Amino acid sequence: MGGMEHIYSGNNTIGGRSSARYIEITCSTCGSRAMKRSDFVDTVKREGRKIVCSRLCAVPHRKPSTYVPISLQEYSGNNKTSVCKLCKENLPIKEFIKKADNKHKKFRKSWFCSNCRPLRIREYHLKGQYNMKGIDEYHQMLKTQNEKCAICDKLMDRPCIDHNHETGKVRELLCVQCNSMIGNAKESTATLYSAVRYLEKHV
Repeated sequence: MGGMEHIYSGNNTIGGRSSARYIEITCSTCGSRAMKRSDFVDTVKREGRKIVCSRLCAVPHRKPSTYVPISLQEYSGNNKTSVCKLCKENLPIKEFIKKADNKHKKFRKSWFCSNCRPLRIREYHLKGQYNMKGIDEYHQMLKTQNEKCAICDKLMDRPCIDHNHETGKVRELLCVQCNSMIGNAKESTATLYSAVRYLEKHV
């Protein structure tokens, strides 16, 4: 495992983010110190992997891949169809292309069809980044808010999930402009109140 670790208090900040959820680690490859999320470090320990500072330093510790890419034509000779793990539909094998090299005609199969793969990626992001239950919880939030921003009450083209950067708790959905406004103010109520007084002063 990597060397020393130190958990910082919630009063410190790293690049504008609270360091309460970050740990200082010593890279097991280059020996340099870096800040990593505490849940990431816990996962690395649980899986028995080396704690490293970057992907570059992680290369020597990676297990060699057993995957050998083959041509789509060769694969589809014995596998005409496959069942998607999300929608459970039995679809043609061409719907499951994960990575394709057009030059060498290499093929890699995905567990999810081309329609379900973006949903799966989105769900993975919601669970990992915001600790949400999944895409259903996101859709429920949209329905509860009638697809309107929780601040300006306008319909949202690209809903943003607003959350507390210290605790990670999800608040509500905001439009891009309102979400940027809070972010630019660094979530400071004093700054936002000051902006209100300024606008009222110069009506």
